[in-house]
Amino acid sequence: MNIDLLFVLSALNEVDKTNYFYREWKKAEQEHYTEQAYFDSCIKIVESLENEIQKKYGELCYSTITNANGKRIMLTNLGEDENGNEVSISKITTAYDFSFNFHYTVTEQGRQINCSVSNFSKHKTDELKIAIVKANELAFPKKKKTEPQFTVNQIALIHLYEKKQVTRENGKEIAKQYGHASGNNLFNRFSYYSSRQNRIATESTQKKTKNKIELIESVIPHLSETNKQSATNELNTLKTNSTKED
Repeated sequence: MNIDLLFVLSALNEVDKTNYFYREWKKAEQEHYTEQAYFDSCIKIVESLENEIQKKYGELCYSTITNANGKRIMLTNLGEDENGNEVSISKITTAYDFSFNFHYTVTEQGRQINCSVSNFSKHKTDELKIAIVKANELAFPKKKKTEPQFTVNQIALIHLYEKKQVTRENGKEIAKQYGHASGNNLFNRFSYYSSRQNRIATESTQKKTKNKIELIESVIPHLSETNKQSATNELNTLKTNSTKED
């Protein structure tokens, strides 16, 4: 498989351009192409076509005028340019308004083949680029980022009640297992809750105390049967302390 100009422009003959690039990717995969080698090569070819359009656009614009609305309008030569590429319109304001018959030559099995695309424009390169990106996403769907099941405080308490140590050394690995990035944060919260007083004492406000009660309640269902009782006992102590302050 050759990922060249002819390969990319052939997509213009397809009704479903995304399916074309996806279908060809499956073939390329069998030839040991990597995702980057295949899709990046396709994108680079389209970008080279965009540069060609910009170049032709600049060459054919020989003067500018300002219309009644103050908009800058470029006037182009009619007919063909010096390479025989036809100019389809006489007045353009952006590269998107510019199209021409694009002639190119490719080499297939040692022989040159002359090809052309009629009314080639920036709109067509946009179509190609969008199709390539969509085909890439179809071939390699991005996993949706999911929120961690447990908060750092919950992880710290679960490990504490299960008598599993969290240290500075293993904190990052444990945090990573639960979808978190900071091992230091987990270690700090584990160290804080390692004090029984910090688990059963009321907080500075009723709202904070209520949050602590709900926190301990939330981890109990995730504890082993042998360790649920100690957490439940501390929860009851915290609730009792909370009632005394009401």
